[in-house]
Amino acid sequence: MMGGQFDYDSAIVRPPSRYFSKGLTTRLGNADYSLAQEQWSAYCSALVDAGVDLTILPPELDCPDSCFVEDVAVILKDERIVIPANIKEKSRKGEEKIVLEKLSTQGLNIVDGIKDPGTLDGGDVRRIGDTFYIGKSGRTNLQGIQQFIDKINQFGYEGYFISVNSVLHLSTGSSYLGNNTVAAIKELAESYINFGHKMIEIPDNEGYAAGLLRVNDCLLAPRLNGRSFERTLDNVSSLGYKVIEIEMSEFEKQDGSLSCLSLLF
Repeated sequence: MMGGQFDYDSAIVRPPSRYFSKGLTTRLGNADYSLAQEQWSAYCSALVDAGVDLTILPPELDCPDSCFVEDVAVILKDERIVIPANIKEKSRKGEEKIVLEKLSTQGLNIVDGIKDPGTLDGGDVRRIGDTFYIGKSGRTNLQGIQQFIDKINQFGYEGYFISVNSVLHLSTGSSYLGNNTVAAIKELAESYINFGHKMIEIPDNEGYAAGLLRVNDCLLAPRLNGRSFERTLDNVSSLGYKVIEIEMSEFEKQDGSLSCLSLLF
């Protein structure tokens, strides 16, 4: 392993298509496309402010969830390795093609990905140092998790699964902030503590704030409908990062969080 986990200089992003509101969601949905565009642009600006160069892919009209590029692959950035995921949902099949092609042109090595009957979304994968945690969720099954662990073992990483029940992905309910510190909702906090990590437990009424995103020395934090998650911000303020708040109301309607919108490396 080399380099710092949060030393990112590149990212793949993809704007929401005009059919964005027709994507999969467990919530009420009805996202406003124009507002989603504005929020996505602000998100991209925050990544640039954090020191990241963006590769912007065209929107995919046939795949309304395609702006959530995190789900299609997991990048081992220190090794320049890309592990393609295997998204369970049929409506999302094909999203990965242009993403993997672009990553290949940027000097990353695409290895064999997760195969049926295994399923795995990139949003269920979280790295902490030399260990990966994989959410066993409605989108990621045990066969996919075992295949993924077998692959990362080859590069010196360990892997463990965490059961995810009340949120869509592991990344929806937890985020790694550095210095062995995880922010997580109550459901997931105990698992991380059992694995030896320090915990910032997200208050029940601020659950969406668990989807924080550390990029270099910045910490991207969500805001909903103009409202900051004040208790969460208070809890992370002592970590010393530059906090950049981003309005995420339209992506929250589609089950999306901050990390969903980019593949960082």
